[in-house]
Amino acid sequence: SVLTTFCIGNDLSLFMQTKLDTVFFNALAAIIDLKKVNLAQNRRKDMAAFVTNAHILWKYLIGPFSEHLDGKHLIIIPDGQLGYLSFDLLLSSPDVPEVLDYKLLAFLFKSFPLSYSYSSSLRFNRYFAAKGKHLHELIAFAPEYKYGQPWDATVSILPNSADEVAAVTRVFGGRAYLDEKATKPRFLTEASSYKVIHLAMHTRINDSLPMFSELLFYNKDLEAESGKLHTYEIFGLDLNAQLVVLSACNTGFGRFQKGEGIMSLARGFKYAGVPSIVFTLWEVQDKSTSVLMESFYSYLRQGYRKDDAMKKAKLDFLSGANRLKAHPYYWSSFLITGDATRITEGQDQLMPQHTLLYVVIFVFALLLGAVRFWQKKVRKTTPHSE
Repeated sequence: SVLTTFCIGNDLSLFMQTKLDTVFFNALAAIIDLKKVNLAQNRRKDMAAFVTNAHILWKYLIGPFSEHLDGKHLIIIPDGQLGYLSFDLLLSSPDVPEVLDYKLLAFLFKSFPLSYSYSSSLRFNRYFAAKGKHLHELIAFAPEYKYGQPWDATVSILPNSADEVAAVTRVFGGRAYLDEKATKPRFLTEASSYKVIHLAMHTRINDSLPMFSELLFYNKDLEAESGKLHTYEIFGLDLNAQLVVLSACNTGFGRFQKGEGIMSLARGFKYAGVPSIVFTLWEVQDKSTSVLMESFYSYLRQGYRKDDAMKKAKLDFLSGANRLKAHPYYWSSFLITGDATRITEGQDQLMPQHTLLYVVIFVFALLLGAVRFWQKKVRKTTPHSE
């Protein structure tokens, strides 16, 4: 097998082919399986193994171009199994700290803001650019999963999702629908009018039929179709948001199809017209997600680019985490695909106030000119008496 890598920027264009061996594939498998780690039994030898594998991947994937990347924003366009890899946790250094503390490691995201894309055509095609038709800032959904009756054991209560949505709307503004108000019909009715859409809920991933993976909105009957938003339905939506945040498990995970890439819930939102999506590669921990999201939206509100906001949110999370919560399992699942520029200010579809003022002045001038023209014409055609 051969790894073909292109490194393209405004001032560089590099190409490299590297023969791959079992060392690379073993390291890739180990890092992708990070989501299966038993954190209760994690020891320093486990951290040492992680460091070795994450640095091996860095040497293959980033190292050959590292001298050209200073000060850059990296856009990762992976192929094949690399689509399941969070490049955030690659390590530029093989050094293992003396203490079991993952926050001390030289993660790639600490050096570069990162975003991802399914392909260059999806990333740079103007068809997938923001449409600018939104009338409101943010809408958020956090359904309740306490039904008072037996329900599917795979769907657990999310005790922190309501707090997460409350925090998001507090720092960014917007409207939140919680518990029984977080329904699919309400989403379908209102979502197209918002600049940012935040969904804090459960998912079900269908590996064999990825178009039937689903987001679970509130419904008294968990199995009722009226509470499930399937991937194929998302593909058919016409959304106007600049950003959709899928604060749910496995939203970037799906079946890999050759020539198409990973067919996931997140990809569905791309085809629904959303230029930027935050998604997850594995099951995320409820409380950690809430902390990370509040910080992410705070930086968006301050005007940071989306990739910078995510980088800073992860740095904040690490700085406040204990040794257990600093493990990449808790924070590296969240990635951004698509446009990573900042959220534009104001209500784009509405004219800026100064532009509206110019229009009013222009129209008034036209009217005034028309009135004077009419008055002159009347004077010329009206007979005068001596």
